[in-house]
Amino acid sequence: MKILVVSRESSLVETLSSFIKEYVPDEAQIVHLEALSAYRTKWKPTFDFDLIFLDLDADSLEFIKQEANLHLEMPVVMIKEPSIKIPNHFFSIYTINNPVSSAEIAKALLKFERIKYHYPEMVKIQEDSKLAFNRKLFKSRFLIKLGSRMIFINTTDIACFFVSDKTVYVLNKEGIKYPIDFSLEKLMQVLDPQYFFRINRYMICNAVFIKEIKKYINNRLKIILTAGNYSDEAVVSRERVYAFKKWVEN
Repeated sequence: MKILVVSRESSLVETLSSFIKEYVPDEAQIVHLEALSAYRTKWKPTFDFDLIFLDLDADSLEFIKQEANLHLEMPVVMIKEPSIKIPNHFFSIYTINNPVSSAEIAKALLKFERIKYHYPEMVKIQEDSKLAFNRKLFKSRFLIKLGSRMIFINTTDIACFFVSDKTVYVLNKEGIKYPIDFSLEKLMQVLDPQYFFRINRYMICNAVFIKEIKKYINNRLKIILTAGNYSDEAVVSRERVYAFKKWVEN
């Protein structure tokens, strides 16, 4: 059995290794990786593991939150502090609270043995169920206040949301912008991730309105949107390029 342990805490890695080898002494081959973000460059094709133990620290938590379309092809056992909340879109087979115990490691390995041959089907069922439920919660239109008037804009007619001078705007398909009373963080909670992606700190784009994607300086990407005469640059920040590419391919 080949096991990956992702943690910056060497003491936790040593404890896990000791407990794991206690239960699978003749099989366990344990590899240590300090950061989950290293999977961008190392995960495929060389990282071929049966099981992952992931220490959910501040860095890995932020990485998972940013990588909305992150799907690990191997079963994951999550290790976390009791106060940490696991993002809804991340699927793990078992969760262990710190400090870890021998008994909890045994339960996690037993759970893995029971489901290892059915893991791909479990992930698909979980994702399909979550997507069907979430789609009921996604906004289908936004109410825009224009002085004494109010208008509706359907989500399907929105090319992007962006921040300018500390104000959030919605840009419709005609290239007309309107101020909107939402933060980008809140918008990402109510928009369908199949269509909307936050490309940088200042913009969320709708895939339907992406006309062209070009290489840009510093390993970034530039997006050309089809929204009236809108011509401002839409640049995917470097740390989001990998996730963006996976998103547009889905």
